[in-house]
Amino acid sequence: MGYYGKPVLRLDNLHLPEGGQCLITGASGSGKTTLLYAIAGLTDVLQGSIAIGGTDIATLSEVARDHFRGQRIGMIFQTLHLVKSLSVMDNLLLASYVTHLPQKRERVNEILKALDLSHKKDELPAASFPS
Repeated sequence: MGYYGKPVLRLDNLHLPEGGQCLITGASGSGKTTLLYAIAGLTDVLQGSIAIGGTDIATLSEVARDHFRGQRIGMIFQTLHLVKSLSVMDNLLLASYVTHLPQKRERVNEILKALDLSHKKDELPAASFPS
């Protein structure tokens, strides 16, 4: 994987069973974020393949990767990218809305409760998560 034709990461093989987990560690600049971006289809791979559930996302068009990511992949970035004009609840439902999936308010309420954030669900992000 790389940028502008320059390799920045080589990974010969990584296989995780469905529901599997792994920890990605390394020094700054070692390719951790590049790997996550490649797995999510946010950057192109220079060679090889990335198969998720039998779909090689490296062969998909950019539009198809966007659709695949919207349906199958969730990412939480180090820096929150929240819509300031939407409540916490609506921000959490936004991905399902734009991908035409059911908006599961009860599930979001369960998650907020588990995180002890239920009281924040109707607040705007700036009030809930000040910088």
